Amino acid sequence: MPAHLSVPCRGTYRFKNVRAAHIRNLLLCRDNAEEFERQMTEELTHKRYVGKWIRVHDSGEFFSDEYLLTWLRIMRSSPGVRFYCYSG
Repeated sequence: MPAHLSVPCRGTYRFKNVRAAHIRNLLLCRDNAEEFERQMTEELTHKRYVGKWIRVHDSGEFFSDEYLLTWLRIMRSSPGVRFYCYSG
């Protein structure tokens, strides 16, 4: 896997189930952006997210312009949810 698409190797990321989930999610957003966007947009319609702050990444960066644009569309489709992220 290219370095810019890697999954962290510290903390809870070392647990096999956590690492597997991160890899599964990474591959989905990398290989099937439309499905990733659909699933995220649908998930964020749940009332538990209304008025909440959602951190886009807990590790890593936006790995492409298209991925960033996907997140911007997700954010626009979720007006009751607030988003934040850190970038280097």
